[in-house]
Amino acid sequence: MIWQKEDTNPITITISESKLEMPNAFSPNGDGVNDIYKAKSGYQSIVEFKAYIFNRWGQKLYEWDDPAEGWNGTFHGNPVKEGVYFVLVKAKGADGHTFNIRRDVNLLRGYSNAHE
Repeated sequence: MIWQKEDTNPITITISESKLEMPNAFSPNGDGVNDIYKAKSGYQSIVEFKAYIFNRWGQKLYEWDDPAEGWNGTFHGNPVKEGVYFVLVKAKGADGHTFNIRRDVNLLRGYSNAHE
């Protein structure tokens, strides 16, 4: 067996500070703007992610595990009513920071940025 000397030069690895924010409203009305409820753009260094949407009675309507994905405002393929829902997000950043986000989410079907 031949042994070779391993490269012992140090390698510097930089881990960016993790960042994750969830919006408080979205408008799944088909106008292409805020149609999906998902993490705000700018999230970074997230290595674990799990999100859940609940109605006001505590019934789980949706769950997903990728911050780039999200909820389209439906349950079993049918649009849910406009109103207030609840999101629970459990996530972890590469820097070890944990996120436990719990907040209300306003689903606004009649709202459109096109009218501004």
